[in-house]
Amino acid sequence: MGTSLLAGVCTSALAQQRSAVADSAASAGASPAASAPGHQYAQAEIMGPDGKPHYVYVRPNPNGYAGMLAFHRTAEATRRGAAEPLSISVDKVKWMKVAGLYQEHMVLKGKPQRIIATRLIDGPVELFNHTQVDPMVVPVPGAGLVTAVVAGAVAGGAMAAAGAGGIKERHWYLRRNGELLKVSRVHFVEQLTDYFQDDAEVVAALQREQVRYPDMVAVVEAYNRHRAAGLPAAR
Repeated sequence: MGTSLLAGVCTSALAQQRSAVADSAASAGASPAASAPGHQYAQAEIMGPDGKPHYVYVRPNPNGYAGMLAFHRTAEATRRGAAEPLSISVDKVKWMKVAGLYQEHMVLKGKPQRIIATRLIDGPVELFNHTQVDPMVVPVPGAGLVTAVVAGAVAGGAMAAAGAGGIKERHWYLRRNGELLKVSRVHFVEQLTDYFQDDAEVVAALQREQVRYPDMVAVVEAYNRHRAAGLPAAR
């Protein structure tokens, strides 16, 4: 990618999104949770279809959730090794906040996608990600949110190349003015050129093939940064 588009990439997002998952879990009374998926539990606020918040304990996962969401009702239950967690369909979750993460059930044109994705970037354009990763591949413990997702992607890709599993499927979602868009892996250049047509620099990077499908954090950060700076739109 071009240096101009990359200027400041993953700095503001990391600064805003870097949350202490362990501190969140400790303050909630549960065992400290690592930032990697599949570890300890932390208290989550979940908005259900009844429009009311519910407070349970889940394992924080920056990659998101699919199918069923496992949980415990109390902090004490998370400490009992023999206690089996309860579960709920992600269809019944509108959004959830856990360990500094904001995660939302993706609904495209009224159709639930049965996945809960993590919001990596908030701004004029929001960026959500859901990544299905082989259980043996986990992001670096203690890393920031974006770093954890990217580190997991790098490790997953390397393991996949070695025939040892890795990332099975990655989904990017953009939202602007309340409208959600799923980014196409095959036609993302054409799709994003149209979506970001009011940003000359981003469009130029796309048309010069300086942007790849995994580069969505850089693209959205650049676009939001340009809008905040009041840069002129593409002619």
